[in-house]
Amino acid sequence: MRILNCSTGMRPAELMDFACGIGLVSRNLCLYVKSIDGVDVSQNAVDTYTTRVNQQGLTPEDMNA
Repeated sequence: MRILNCSTGMRPAELMDFACGIGLVSRNLCLYVKSIDGVDVSQNAVDTYTTRVNQQGLTPEDMNA
């Protein structure tokens, strides 16, 4: 799951968020990295993560799970 393109801070790092859940930590870290890929065993959590990313107007290149 990838949620958002966090390139607003022009940071070169890419982040892997293991056990990302619904993306609470990912959203707090997005200002510090280029992009975030979230991974979780719960399909419901991944679906919620993706829905929230879409609602924020982010692309899969920015944040994805």
